[in-house]
Formats: sequence, structure tokens, C-alpha cells
Amino acid sequence: NLPAQDLDRTMRAVLDDVLMRPKVKHEKKYLSEKSPQNVFDFNEMAELYEGARFIFVVRDPRAVVASLEKVISKMTPEVRKTSRFGKGFDINSKQIRAYMKAGYDFYKKEPARCIMLTYEELVKSPESEIKRLCDFLKIAFEPAMLDTSKENVTSSLVAGADEWYSKEKFDRKVDLNSLEKWKNELSANQLHTLNKYFYKDPVCNEVGYSFEKVEPVQVGLLTRIKNKLSNSVGKR
Repeated sequence: NLPAQDLDRTMRAVLDDVLMRPKVKHEKKYLSEKSPQNVFDFNEMAELYEGARFIFVVRDPRAVVASLEKVISKMTPEVRKTSRFGKGFDINSKQIRAYMKAGYDFYKKEPARCIMLTYEELVKSPESEIKRLCDFLKIAFEPAMLDTSKENVTSSLVAGADEWYSKEKFDRKVDLNSLEKWKNELSANQLHTLNKYFYKDPVCNEVGYSFEKVEPVQVGLLTRIKNKLSNSVGKR
């Protein structure tokens, strides 16, 4: 039954204890926290941290889901049962759409505090995109920022911790081939599902991800008769 202001102060103290500890330990000036689910808490975090800036990175949903399928394949049955992404392809597709919508809504609401980047442009034009990001954050650009193969604090802490990360992935160089891998990794049924959820999606439309319209399935005469008979029998 704490008043709202006291609850905010308490939450801020808890977050400060969790987030600021590594910042102080490694003597860093800035702190970046990149857990994807944070996108659902952007509004609350913006209230707690008035000086915070938010980076909304969008990637083609087909590439996201294809990558996610690889991660899921590495999970043990026990981990899959408890994972938010272990519930099936259809549900995962809807979850990715929810992530994108939450980030996009905040970006539209707070354009001065949130920048939207695309994974594809970061890969194809890293220098110009990183410079744009630095301008937004009001920090100086350094050429070393482009060297993704250099080991850093994050990679040394989490790489190899579970099925999501590996040292090789953290320390690999930017690879243009990664942009098109999903085309050879998703089945026709999976692409159909993604077309269903992302056709005319506002985020996809703005950044240029094209999806095909899914036409309604035409049910034949015999199938309609069968369905009517089944419904009739079921009501008796």
C-alpha cells in the first residue's frame, strides 16, 4: 500500500542496485541494458530515468523467427517448457509482433528520447548508422565502435552461458550473408503464418519489409455440407 511516489523510489533503488553495479565495477561512464523484453517497460523506465535514451532496433520478422527456431532447437525439453518461446511457431510469431508494436508505439510517442534503427541498415552501412546513433545519444563517434570482433565486457560475461549466446557469435565480424539466410530456413507453411501476421503491419510498412496478403481459404461444397451436418448432429 505504498504511495505511488514511494513505490517509484523503491523500484528505482532496486534497479539502480542491479544495473549500476557493473557500471561502477568496470568504471564505465554509460550503461546499456539490451534485454529484448525491456521494450514492454519503456514507458515505466522513461518515468524512472528521465535522462535515459531508448534504442529500438527492428529486424525483418522472418529473420527473427528463423533465428529463434535455431535457438529453440538447442533447448532441452525442460528448458523449452518454461521458455516464453517454447510454445510453438504460431505463438512465437504473434509474440514477435507484440515486441515490435510495443517498441514502435513508444518510438512514435517519444521521438526525442527513442531512435529506431534497422538491423539490415546496421549490417549494410554500420558506420553511417552508428554515427547517427552517436548523434542521437550525444556521444562522440570512435572508429573502434565498428570493430565487432574485439572482445568486450558483455561478451566475456554472458557468452556461452546458455543456448542464446556463444563467444563465436559475440565476437564475429559483421556478415552481409546473414541478411538473407531466412529465405532458405523457413518452410512454405511458416512463411504463410508470417504473412498472415505481418501483412500491412505498420512497423514493417515504415521500414520496407514486404509481406504477401494471405487470401481466405475457399471451402469446397462438400466440406460445407459436411460441416453443416456435423453442426446439426452436434446440436441434437
